[in-house]
Amino acid sequence: MKPTLRVHLVFVAFVVLSICGCAQQTTQPSQSRWSTAQPAVIYRTRSTTIPAAPVSHERGVVADSPEPPLLSREEFDRETARDAASDPEEKERQEFRERGGPPDGGGERGRLDEPSEGAVLASSGTGRSRTHLRTRGDVESLRRTARSHHATDYQITLSNAFIERYKNRVTLDTTVQITGASGVHPIESNGKDGDIHMGSLSDEVGLPFVAEIMNAKDNPALPLIRQLAGSSESIRVAGAWRLWCEHPGAPQIQFELTENGGLPSNPDHVFEIHPVSRLGDIDETGTFHQIPGFEAYDANTAFTYYESIECRLVPDLQNQTTTIFTPKAKYNYCEFWMQVDEDQQFQTADGRIVRCSICDSPDGEPIFHNRRMVFVKNTRPEIAVRTMRKGDRLHVLGIPRIDLALVSWRTRAFHTRPEVLTWKLPYEIIVVGIYV
Repeated sequence: MKPTLRVHLVFVAFVVLSICGCAQQTTQPSQSRWSTAQPAVIYRTRSTTIPAAPVSHERGVVADSPEPPLLSREEFDRETARDAASDPEEKERQEFRERGGPPDGGGERGRLDEPSEGAVLASSGTGRSRTHLRTRGDVESLRRTARSHHATDYQITLSNAFIERYKNRVTLDTTVQITGASGVHPIESNGKDGDIHMGSLSDEVGLPFVAEIMNAKDNPALPLIRQLAGSSESIRVAGAWRLWCEHPGAPQIQFELTENGGLPSNPDHVFEIHPVSRLGDIDETGTFHQIPGFEAYDANTAFTYYESIECRLVPDLQNQTTTIFTPKAKYNYCEFWMQVDEDQQFQTADGRIVRCSICDSPDGEPIFHNRRMVFVKNTRPEIAVRTMRKGDRLHVLGIPRIDLALVSWRTRAFHTRPEVLTWKLPYEIIVVGIYV
């Protein structure tokens, strides 16, 4: 063999061995790092994929296990009524209605609207009122609005600009006037979850809403909240935005209505900043953890309920709004294992959004697939999910919100696919705590 050819062969062999060695060195530490990261909360699992599984209608993902049967509308309404009957907030709201106002010595008195049909307060043109209470004079000025096909559905009308702005954002940061504040709720099995409610108004939100701090006992913000509640002062509040038809009352029409019925601390509302991550200069990200002593709904119960919620969308191209007709919905907190569906995560300026499957145990098959999980930046859940990869599981506490990204998609797709306007309510989960 010629010396030149021998040199070439030796060089080629050296390059091949170097590449193999580098590949081995980069692969092995990576496997070790993911398998040992936060072993107390992250589970390494893989599901067995069944060929020719059904594809989710709008999420375009192949499911690897059958999803549970959904609730009929009658079953759904019964579950909602049962949950409401044991909800201390609902009891408080009912007592308020019967009194016609807050307890003696507490807040501003008013009378509530009790229309038999949908109604919304007309804009008076005299500037925005800074109260949630209605008088009989207000009721007489109400105008009628469109109704859903179902008698017990509620109306939520949003600006398309608002939908597009927040559909892929985790949080909302805005200047707020606090109209009233509740006490810190105790933690009990009957639904009391240890938070504090602040009735709020914001020009950016354009709806009466509630800001809620989780795990609020001994929170350093409590003196400031007491000082601001019911005053004319404003404060900057940030946290996960949440749209959920839990306490709707009259139709909720964005930027046309700032007055509404209900308690000053808990007005009729469908919008929340929940959980709050910052109040003024006070960092509240440390409150994003499991609620000690609180029993959340299990995965099968909660997600079968969420998946059963009916919905009808009405796009208004002339006014650039979208109306959502949907029933009252409950089941705030749910406990489940999320299994990451993709290695790639959608990172935003205020957190991240991760597609996951829903599991009821650390090693069981998923029960629902390809749902968006939302994480507020620099909270414990967000820090934990940063290092997770496809197939990893995390035991979490979550609360549902309407998925505005899918609302946006449906209102653009209906021209060629009109059926999308009556698909089930699109939702995603705000991950607010992890179990350790």
